[in-house]
Amino acid sequence: MSQTETKAILYRCFSVLFASGIHVNDCLSALAEQTESLPMQDSLLTIQAQVLRGSSLSISFARQSEFSKFEVECLAAGEKTGSLHDTLNSLADHFEQSSRLQNILRQQLIYPVFVCVLAILAVVALPGLLQRSLQPLFEQAGAEMPWLSLILTKAVAWLGHPASWLAIVAGIVWLIIAWKKSPPARRESLARRVPVLGSLAVAWVRLTFLKTLHLTVRSGMPVLQGLQAAGSATGSDWANKAVARARLALEGGESLSAALSGELVPGWLAGFLRAGEEAGSLEALLRIAARVQEEDLLNRLEQSLSLIQPVVVTLMGGMVALLALGVLLPITKVLETL
Repeated sequence: MSQTETKAILYRCFSVLFASGIHVNDCLSALAEQTESLPMQDSLLTIQAQVLRGSSLSISFARQSEFSKFEVECLAAGEKTGSLHDTLNSLADHFEQSSRLQNILRQQLIYPVFVCVLAILAVVALPGLLQRSLQPLFEQAGAEMPWLSLILTKAVAWLGHPASWLAIVAGIVWLIIAWKKSPPARRESLARRVPVLGSLAVAWVRLTFLKTLHLTVRSGMPVLQGLQAAGSATGSDWANKAVARARLALEGGESLSAALSGELVPGWLAGFLRAGEEAGSLEALLRIAARVQEEDLLNRLEQSLSLIQPVVVTLMGGMVALLALGVLLPITKVLETL
């Protein structure tokens, strides 16, 4: 079970127990017994001990690395406004929706990944079988193997050497280390430039921002503090910079919709926020905006995956055709020498 799914269950159960009139300490004890994650269980028991010593729930959560700043600030706002039950429900909704999107992505990627694995195995295995079965015939006939078959067999022979795999693994490790050592802003900038995936990443950041901002407003958190929490929840450098600019604009007297319009909120969604501000129903309009953005992300995801599958099938077809030529050309060559 992923961490997102674990937190969705945690906050949903916490909300139900708390609404039943059970004391927070007993809620934490019950949640620690139910969770399957040992690190989460240890954190909940630690939080329970700290609450028993007089610490607030949000401060106790803040001391555990499993919980983000966004979750802590939402809990703190729920405690201050006396709406902890609503906050727990909102957090449960947030993680349940995130888990649902992640599951959709995993399900849609199963087929392309499976096809790619099969294609790689075929490319690695078949040329070796080709060399072992046809090489003796060529030696008896005194003929030379076609260049395509030679390339395939030499490539497989190279892959079969342990030094080759060590070089490949070393190269992958070097790329991972170089990627992690590069500044987060540079990594994100490069990721946003990747065709298809870049637009999906931007849509995901916007969705996370809107959902989090709605949650913070619903919890009674001040807008400036809610903006900061929403920016932190995205984990995005460019989103945090956009939030910083929006906070300055708000402090300068601009409306929320005008401050956010552009990078974080597309122009067509900014109209929702403007209407919500004018009508005094910002929380409801943020919920609608987040739902619209979620549908936009799902549509983008479906379109992207619908493009990935034909590309994968085409690549596999090309690899199969290459292997077929590598097998048929030697057979034809042997038949010509007979």
